[in-house]
Amino acid sequence: MSPDDLGQYRYLSGHVGRPTAARVAPDTRLVTILRNPVDRLISSYFFWRSQVTRFPDTDHHDVSIRLQSMTLLDFVKSEDPVIRRAAWNVQARLLAGSDYGSDPATRTQLFGFEDGLETVVEQAMEGFEEFAVVGTVDRFEDSLRAAFRILDLPGEPRFEYNNRTPSKFKDQGVTDEVLEYARQMTEADQIVYDAANARLSELAAQN
Repeated sequence: MSPDDLGQYRYLSGHVGRPTAARVAPDTRLVTILRNPVDRLISSYFFWRSQVTRFPDTDHHDVSIRLQSMTLLDFVKSEDPVIRRAAWNVQARLLAGSDYGSDPATRTQLFGFEDGLETVVEQAMEGFEEFAVVGTVDRFEDSLRAAFRILDLPGEPRFEYNNRTPSKFKDQGVTDEVLEYARQMTEADQIVYDAANARLSELAAQN
């Protein structure tokens, strides 16, 4: 849909970066919910890898194709630029202002803020100010309550959380080594996640 077509709606949701949101709906107030960074990274591997088998007649993006020959440990240790763009501190980079690729092959890769941990964290924290609420899955109810209050939404929030790729990763190669590399891959994400939880505590105390 074109930005003009999307402009007819009051509420929009999706996996988009701030630059895309600004183009589609420049006056919109933004809310985002972050996921535990390590859980999110591991879940992404299994989700992307499964797509080729589940949808064999689809043109798959570059990440799914590469993952067919990669173990989970290969994935979290990878220095491949394609994998790094899709996996390295994704949530912090989205807050900082990175955006997804605009063609089918790169639609899961983030472009911008691809190097430099301190810069990513600094820009992500500045990006917080572009959002009415930055929530977290761990504080999901607090996140929705804050969004309803700050955006003056009618009614009460309904606390429904449906994880389409639940964390069923035991016995699927999630070793201590995998977790250590996953933590290294999401170090900025964890800083941002902790900051979001701290801010939610402040908002809850104000209620």
